[in-house]
Amino acid sequence: VKTAGRGKEFIFMDCPDSGHDLDVFVHKAVIDPGSVEVGDTLAFTLHFTPDGKPQAAAPVWRLCGWLGEGEKIVFGEYVGTIEKLTAAGAGEVDCREATAKFGRRPTIYSTLMQSKGLDVGDVVAFDVRTGSKGHLQVAAPFWRRCPSDQGAHLAYPQAAPSLGKGKVYIGAVKSVDPAKGYGFIDGPAAGFKQDVFVLHSVADPSSLAPGQVVGFQVKFDEKDRPQAAAPLWRMAGWLKEGLELQFGKYTGEIARLGSVGMGFVSSDAIQRQFGRDVFIHSRIMENCELSLGDHVAFDVHVSGDGQPQLSAPCWVRVPASEVAAPDAAH
Repeated sequence: VKTAGRGKEFIFMDCPDSGHDLDVFVHKAVIDPGSVEVGDTLAFTLHFTPDGKPQAAAPVWRLCGWLGEGEKIVFGEYVGTIEKLTAAGAGEVDCREATAKFGRRPTIYSTLMQSKGLDVGDVVAFDVRTGSKGHLQVAAPFWRRCPSDQGAHLAYPQAAPSLGKGKVYIGAVKSVDPAKGYGFIDGPAAGFKQDVFVLHSVADPSSLAPGQVVGFQVKFDEKDRPQAAAPLWRMAGWLKEGLELQFGKYTGEIARLGSVGMGFVSSDAIQRQFGRDVFIHSRIMENCELSLGDHVAFDVHVSGDGQPQLSAPCWVRVPASEVAAPDAAH
């Protein structure tokens, strides 16, 4: 890490392995700049913007622990989630692959848990070793997944429920070029042979960032290349571990705000079904960074008194840009 700090929109990394003279750019949607420090070692997948600039894609991992003299940095063979703490303060890691191979769960020493600020819910990539008493342990150093301003970008299905007349696909932004007025969504991960082109008239590239999870419908150009159709939606909030990411069943507009930060969504479909607006808890308003006037796609859960409530994560419509780009060919 070459630059970092809370409140920043991005960081830069010095990475000779990229094969590029430029530093690697990392947007806050990929990693929270306040979660790392200058000098930290990170692991990441690299991609390039249309004009050849290197950018890191989510997820990004931070090295935890120390390397022995002459020891080579390698990425962990296993990935798991710290599920609970033992009575001694060690972290028990839920990893199906490691448990299937060794017959028990690996643990992280309590001293490492404390010194590295680890907690239940953290995702780690690691190798294992057997301790002197036969306990399966996470070997140091290991890797901790860095948080982002958009939360964890978990695996997503190829197609989500329909919105209007077409399917809504879910994918991750691969690159954006605000100066030229377009971006790309990772096509193969969303079920397409080619990356999906996003023009400024569909979504303003300056409102997108690499690694961001988005929902979109698709049309094809005269050469049968996939293009995102308006509107395009960005995921807002966090998905609980183990749940499948789905696109929202309902759409509406945050039409009014209540006391202590709560909000209400006006939705014709919800009005027909429940006869009232959708309530948004203040915690969800804050965590999803929602504002008055936002258009959202969402699911609901119903309280004991029959009040429909917005469930997180939800999807916020990305505004389009009316400014014509000088070069929007792809």
